[in-house]
Order: sequence, then structure tokens, then C-alpha cells
Amino acid sequence: IEKRNPCDSRRITDYMWQSVYNHGNEFQVKALLHLAFELQGNTYERIQEPDNAINAYINAINSVPIPGCIYKISPLLIQNNRFEKLLEFTEKGIENSPYDSILVLYKAYALLQLKQTRKVFKLLKKHKKALKSFSGVRNFFFIRNSIHIILFLTLLSKRTGSKIIN
Repeated sequence: IEKRNPCDSRRITDYMWQSVYNHGNEFQVKALLHLAFELQGNTYERIQEPDNAINAYINAINSVPIPGCIYKISPLLIQNNRFEKLLEFTEKGIENSPYDSILVLYKAYALLQLKQTRKVFKLLKKHKKALKSFSGVRNFFFIRNSIHIILFLTLLSKRTGSKIIN
């Protein structure tokens, strides 16, 4: 497994379980496509072609919705005001990694920009409740308290809540 490469880790794990689920090597191919498209997106970002980078990251996420790739595409989508796509990809990422606070905050930001404040409250409260199970971990304590602040500021003003999340 390549160090700090979640797609590669997922590929190895799926390979070990494929006989249990009677799967072929389709995940191997999806992981390879994900890595290739993500590398292509990285290249386009470096040469200042954000539209091509977005398309490459979209293809990568459609192969395997790994949170790291969603982290890369989210600022690009925010810059281009494509909040529907941001919402779509963060939902895929949360399905895949439900305790990822960064994805939850990106989804909350997209919902705020789409003027769906009630859904933001439900999302953040649900995430705060899920994080309570990690009560002994110091990082999660900080995130839970941050969510309290974001909920309060969102109640006051959509613009203030959006700025805090972003």
C-alpha cells in the first residue's frame, strides 16, 4: 500500500474481500481510473486550467468517491459557484466516509449557498451527535464545539455562517 494514499488502501482491502463477495477485479480498475483522473486534475491545477481540473476530478470521484479528491475539487467548485455539484459530491463522500467533518462542512456550505438553512441545522446536529461517540478524542472535542458556534452564527446570518465554514 502506498503511504498516505487512501484509494490504494481501499483497493487492497477490496482485493482481500473480493472472494467473500464474489467480485472480480472491477474495483482494481476503478481505483486505477480514480488515481489516473486525480493525477490529471492535479496537473491541470498546476498549469492553471481549473475547468479541465474540475472535469478530471469529477471523473475520479465517479470512479471512487474518496474524500481527498473531494477536498481538491470543492474550492474549485466554490470559485465557480457550482454549489449543486458541490452538494452532490459531498453527499457521495459522506456516504463513503460518514464521520468526515470536512465533507460535512463543505456540504453545509453548499446548502447555505443554496438557501437550505433547515437542512444545514439537521446536518450539523446529526454530525455533532455522531461525534459524541468519540468523546475521549481531543480533535473531535474541538470540532463538536466548532459546530456549536457555526450553528449559532448560521442562525444569526447565512452570510456569517458561510464565511466561518469557508
